[in-house]
Amino acid sequence: MSSRSQRHIALRIFNILLFIAAYAYLTYVLVTFDHYDELFSHFRNAGPLEWSCLIACFALFPANIYLEAWKWRYLLKDIEPISMAESQKQVYLGFVGAFLTPERLGDYPARVTRFS
Repeated sequence: MSSRSQRHIALRIFNILLFIAAYAYLTYVLVTFDHYDELFSHFRNAGPLEWSCLIACFALFPANIYLEAWKWRYLLKDIEPISMAESQKQVYLGFVGAFLTPERLGDYPARVTRFS
């Protein structure tokens, strides 16, 4: 087995473990969250402005992902050209890395683990 394929397998395993850790942490946070009553009462008392802002956030999220992936692809074009689909995968992995680390420090290191 070549060194490149071993590195690819190791990075793949790391990525899988990173996703498992993210889901485990998210589950832990959701289970230990003590303020569900306040959260639900806020949604019950939300007015049209709050609901429209929430809908706008969900509607603009795909555009944000696309622009972030385009930016990442543009930044890497001279180092290693990648497809838009690969760029989006790296952006999603960066979100996971940012979710798991304080101050979002894991965003860019997690993105580059997609390289093999």
